[in-house]
Amino acid sequence: MAAARTVRPRGRSLDADVGLTPVKLLHAYLKEPTEAGMERIIAYYRLAGQLAARFDEPSEEAAVAGFRDELERLAEGDRDLWSVLLGAFMRAGRRRELRRLKPLSPWSGQTVALFDGRGKVSVEGDAAAFLARGQTPVWRKRHGREVFLVFDPE
Repeated sequence: MAAARTVRPRGRSLDADVGLTPVKLLHAYLKEPTEAGMERIIAYYRLAGQLAARFDEPSEEAAVAGFRDELERLAEGDRDLWSVLLGAFMRAGRRRELRRLKPLSPWSGQTVALFDGRGKVSVEGDAAAFLARGQTPVWRKRHGREVFLVFDPE
């Protein structure tokens, strides 16, 4: 007799099932980039049914290739991609995830800010000192209406 299989609804998070989250997997991979770590992240998204939704690609193979490229770029410190990732956490108000990944980014120890183009500012770091100094950013990247800024600590 075959063992019963649990059928997971498409798109359901695996967090409760395996005790892992995409952020924990990404953190582990970026802390020590290995092929095995990359495969764990890809497997997570495959099992959750989220890989195809992650990329607008005609096939899963193309989506995996795009995902691999992004993971490698993050591990290499690609500032543009890091600004997208950290900006997404800032926009969503996910401070725990931001605090977990920012030390692995090119801006560890620096203040980062996201201006949404409508007057809202999200700052990770010493916000009062950053605003009081009127400091000039050392790096900036525009993403549509938003601007991601990095400031050196003083």
